[in-house]
Amino acid sequence: PTPSVRPTSAALRVRWLGRVRYADAHALQRALHADRGGAPYLLLLEHPHVFTTGIRALPAEVLVDPASVGAELVRADRGGRVTYHGPGQLVGYPVLSVEGEQTGEWVLVDLGAIIVHVMQPTIRQYYNLEELWNQPEVKPKRPRARKKAADSQLAAG
Repeated sequence: PTPSVRPTSAALRVRWLGRVRYADAHALQRALHADRGGAPYLLLLEHPHVFTTGIRALPAEVLVDPASVGAELVRADRGGRVTYHGPGQLVGYPVLSVEGEQTGEWVLVDLGAIIVHVMQPTIRQYYNLEELWNQPEVKPKRPRARKKAADSQLAAG
């Protein structure tokens, strides 16, 4: 059976961790996961330059010597092939209880939609993420072409 997220009444705890080495973030995820009665978390962070290789990665798929570009190379216990993470790239790691974990499996669930949802302005405000991040809210800018088109419609209309 495919693992699925178990419903919970516990609030999702969103934490901004800043820049964290891949191995340290992985250890934190495992520690939070080991606390089976613990609350669900969404860890938001960025990594220093790092290439991770999943269990299906082949050495030839790492196209540059990581050390030559100041990056680590880390073998990860996830599926997939080669992934790059670096400064300025938002990474979100959900730590949730899932059905089937009693078998000892550590299941990773792709929850990109949760991360996108958390980044919506009302959700950012609700969780007070700007205060957590100690940075001003980023407001999207309207492209100039759209503004000109809107101004033309108003003038014509």
